Amino acid sequence: MEGVPPPMLQESDVEQPDEACDTASIALASSAQLSEADIAAQNARAQSDTTAQARQWIADVTGMPVEGELGDALKSGVLLCSCVNKIKPGHIKKISSSPMPFPQRENIKAWTDAARDVFGVPDRENFEPGDLFEQTNMKQVITCILSVGRASGSIPGYSGPTIANAGPKTKVDRSKGKVSQLGIGLKLNLGGPP
Repeated sequence: MEGVPPPMLQESDVEQPDEACDTASIALASSAQLSEADIAAQNARAQSDTTAQARQWIADVTGMPVEGELGDALKSGVLLCSCVNKIKPGHIKKISSSPMPFPQRENIKAWTDAARDVFGVPDRENFEPGDLFEQTNMKQVITCILSVGRASGSIPGYSGPTIANAGPKTKVDRSKGKVSQLGIGLKLNLGGPP
């Protein structure tokens, strides 16, 4: 039989997928995933929680209320500088209460410098003064505040409020469409073998 070509398969010989089965599979896969709206809602709740945590920590440290929108309350930089001086007394020598933009930006810059130099906040967690002054990146501002809050416990002589490092993190498991609480030492099963 050498030299005889194998028989050609006809289209009718190949098994065609069942369209109903495909449609059902697609519907099942779609229902198991989070929608963009669900993900956006989860992110908004998480952002709201971190904003409230940052607001409360600043109020606890300074003893001053943080009223109104967080960006508006922090824009002058006075609360942030006061916060640094409560943790490390006298670190920021001059805090301006001027309503003019330049002194307010200097106050904010004093905070970001202290975040880096005193608290060891890495640049990826810090922010630029314009992020707060123009309120263009409040998420980054909050990230920095929370980082300073966590690092404040390691400042010699400071025994005031801090932000805890630990705690479960919420992670979206997109493979199953569920939100899981992850803790240290737990393994997330994404549907494969254990």
